[in-house]
Amino acid sequence: MNLYAFSSLCAFTISIFLSAIAYAKGPHDKRRTAIILVIFAIGLWCLFPFAALKGWPNNSLLFARLVYVSAIFTASAFLSFAQVILNIEKLKPERILLNSTIIISLFGFLPFLFHPIFITKIIKVGSFFSITGGPLYFIFILYFGAVCFYCFYRFYLAIKTAKGAIKNQLRYVF
Repeated sequence: MNLYAFSSLCAFTISIFLSAIAYAKGPHDKRRTAIILVIFAIGLWCLFPFAALKGWPNNSLLFARLVYVSAIFTASAFLSFAQVILNIEKLKPERILLNSTIIISLFGFLPFLFHPIFITKIIKVGSFFSITGGPLYFIFILYFGAVCFYCFYRFYLAIKTAKGAIKNQLRYVF
């Protein structure tokens, strides 16, 4: 195992550990639930290099696609987290936006995850693994970037108007 794969396994392990700690503190708090989903989704996505190495060469593509199930929902999880932190999750436009991202993930990306239109193949260059994305992968990257940009923009606007401890907390998240 190389350092690249080992570090991805460590990131995954730390994410699962942090999710478990947050869950143990009380899963019924909406802020904790939101951060648990984000940490868990990102942690699973971090597992890609390790999964690709473990499956190389025969099952690498299958393992990468399984890991990407979490990647598909990471944008929605981050949007939910941002809405909860900013206390805007109950606003109708925000609910519509979150539901839209979930629908896009479920019906726009997930059905094609195991098809070459999303991930064509896994290439190995030295000890590093990379995805060769199909046309839908490019759209996924744009979608992911747009959702994250929107979240960070909302955080930026909130930081400009916040005061005191709330402002510092928002800066930390930003």
